[in-house]
Amino acid sequence: MAEIFFVVAFLGVPLLYLATFYLRVKIILKYDRLIIGRFFRTIEIPYSSIKSVEEVIDRSVYVANFSPSASSPKQVWIRYSDFNGREEIANICPAKKQEFLAELRLRLPDQSVYNPGEKKADVKFQSFKSLSPAKRKGYFVYIAVVIGIFVVIRLLRM
Repeated sequence: MAEIFFVVAFLGVPLLYLATFYLRVKIILKYDRLIIGRFFRTIEIPYSSIKSVEEVIDRSVYVANFSPSASSPKQVWIRYSDFNGREEIANICPAKKQEFLAELRLRLPDQSVYNPGEKKADVKFQSFKSLSPAKRKGYFVYIAVVIGIFVVIRLLRM
């Protein structure tokens, strides 16, 4: 019985997390805002709060950057101000990237925020220190759950 729990904890939880890489992210361009529908939450970004739009090549996907929103090294990074005034970043991988960028550019009130051409990833947005408190808390909860599962398995084996 304990072996089954061990297999679930050791393989199931990390595989579930990695499966979120392949879940479809909905990207909707409304008349006044960009809506990014992810697995656990939806982000609404008013076009007026977008600070920059960049095409980025991030070679750290699957190696050092375990973001469920980025399923490809070729990404679009959208820097914006959230409702509290903090700068946030949304990294997405639209299926038809050039069509998405053309449509987004038409809707942006300030055309200078779009930076054409692919660039290498800016690693300061990948560090743990730059995460918002909610994201940091999410990572801690995930790690605590995994550790908790191992503790429960250990206690069941006794």
